[in-house]
Amino acid sequence: MRNDDVLALQTALKIKLELGEDFKLDGSYGPATIKAVKQFQVSKELEDDGIAGVLTQSKLSNVVINNINKDNSEDTIHGEKKTIDNSDTSDADLKRILIRAKNEIIYYAVNGKSYTDAYELVSGYNNTFLDIYSNSDPLYKSSGGGLYFVYSLKLSNGEYICADNNFRKEITQKTTRPNTNVEQVSC
Repeated sequence: MRNDDVLALQTALKIKLELGEDFKLDGSYGPATIKAVKQFQVSKELEDDGIAGVLTQSKLSNVVINNINKDNSEDTIHGEKKTIDNSDTSDADLKRILIRAKNEIIYYAVNGKSYTDAYELVSGYNNTFLDIYSNSDPLYKSSGGGLYFVYSLKLSNGEYICADNNFRKEITQKTTRPNTNVEQVSC
């Protein structure tokens, strides 16, 4: 597995654990990254399984967010400064993380839990959303005895993005928050 999420994870681990030059930022979730994740998990008294799940990521989130949004106006890529529009970056991060949250909540429920039981998982994501955009106003609601869920939050343009338990449906973007006062919540 190789991607920007792994690169962000590696960057956070390198900063948090003060890893030296031997720890390469290559975007590959290989043995060195697994070892660093385990080292971080031990330092935070988490299960040291080498998997960067929601609890591990929530402990690292401040480091990742600060690295992504440092200075709120410019970013550095390979030593060159690049101006970025933080509202677009923040909204893109919120969407990407909401998709991850949706998948993890659905997976959580597949393993014999209800969506109602996912509140601990959700609280970690809420903190991450608020770290990225303090006015994101995340809302998670389960209904139907834990058979359904809806998870929504506000973007910087005032619109809302929404995810629900329908695994075939992508996240949706609307001008209003979804109605959560019904028995079967959905986007």
